[in-house]
Amino acid sequence: MATNDRNMIGEIKRRVSITAVVGRSVELKKIRGGYVGLCPFHTDTEPSFHVYMDTGRYHCFGCKVKGDVFDFLCEKDGLSFGDALEELAKLAGVELPTRRQSGADRKTARLNELLTAASSYYRERLLNDLRAEAARKYLSQRGVTAIGSTMFQLGFAPDCWDELLRYLKERGYKVAEMVAAGVVARTPKGSYYDHFRGRIIFPIKGGRGQVVGFGGRLVGKDGKGPKYLNGPATSLFDKGSVLYGLDLAAPSVRKVDLAVIVEGYLDAVIAHQQGEGNVVATLGTALSERHITALAKLTRHVVLALDGDRAGDVAALTAAESLRLALEALAIPATSKLADGPLAPASIRIARLPQGCDPDEVIRRGGGEWGAVLATALPVVEHCFQVAAYRQDLATATGRVAAESWLTPIVAAVMNDVERNAYVQQLAELIGTPVSIMRPRVEAARVIS
Repeated sequence: MATNDRNMIGEIKRRVSITAVVGRSVELKKIRGGYVGLCPFHTDTEPSFHVYMDTGRYHCFGCKVKGDVFDFLCEKDGLSFGDALEELAKLAGVELPTRRQSGADRKTARLNELLTAASSYYRERLLNDLRAEAARKYLSQRGVTAIGSTMFQLGFAPDCWDELLRYLKERGYKVAEMVAAGVVARTPKGSYYDHFRGRIIFPIKGGRGQVVGFGGRLVGKDGKGPKYLNGPATSLFDKGSVLYGLDLAAPSVRKVDLAVIVEGYLDAVIAHQQGEGNVVATLGTALSERHITALAKLTRHVVLALDGDRAGDVAALTAAESLRLALEALAIPATSKLADGPLAPASIRIARLPQGCDPDEVIRRGGGEWGAVLATALPVVEHCFQVAAYRQDLATATGRVAAESWLTPIVAAVMNDVERNAYVQQLAELIGTPVSIMRPRVEAARVIS
């Protein structure tokens, strides 16, 4: 780091009170030598998080996390150092030197501007275009109010060949840029057309609230193509790494220390509209390691709340298995200062919704039903046991063999010895096999995996 950079960072630290920054999310009490409060990085019942004014640093005697004001913003809010630097420089009134953008940076900024322009176009069509009447009616029927529509900046793409293309051209964007942004596609014969046509549009945003892509829901009886359509993968958008609504959900997820994952765009919209701000949605893909990386910056407590029919139940199970594998891949070394802190192993649970219900239906009914559903969510492995009993006829030898074959590697993947031993006994009881026989089978599966 250059001397000038070190001097600038030092000046920011002198001007910014660490207690003011920490105090935005932690209730601090004055004590001799500094301040103390409940640690925001682990479940703290007695104040163990200390902030020292003389050194400008913090230290938790419970989870051992420590650092300065930059570390706190990076770890608490999931910011990069550069983002933390920008935020603290504004608070300090320090002007950061203008850095020359690379070619890649300029291209990214250009695509961000294009996507923002496209989002504005779609939004205007939904609000004021007569062709969007069916879209407005559908959203109303699904319970989306003006509040939800505005929060997520929902839009509409008319069923036209190249209207957006022409709109963006008039604003100085090149067709090649539109293709790179994923809003225009090319036919085999070389002509270009709007990627989204005749669809309700859901802008998909990155962590800092910038539009990175779009999803679309078909409306109208004569619409062609899949019901839901995501934009193509681009340099800005990869559906395997983005969670819909995470930009809005992040503050609530941090506050309640829980992320709830649903399947559909509208499930997330309705949730936020009704005040359930810690809900995010997948984009038609299984949960990935990159999804979990994004969530792990905010919480390690996750509930999967997918549709309450059999298909949704199987989807929940598939997602849960993916989630467990992703978390194992993100295992933090025991020597890490974060091993017992904000990146400790997650509590992963699956919520079973009422039969035939989507999350948005349960949320709209109110009466505390949504909270009750989340409160009764089961840990992943216990949910797997329930599904195995549901899928297989355990009264038959064939069913018991199938259940054992499926559950054994799942139980073997449990890292905690005490917890795994309890599940070994549960598996033995489920299929009617002595524990003395089942335990070696599970341990053998651990060696294989």
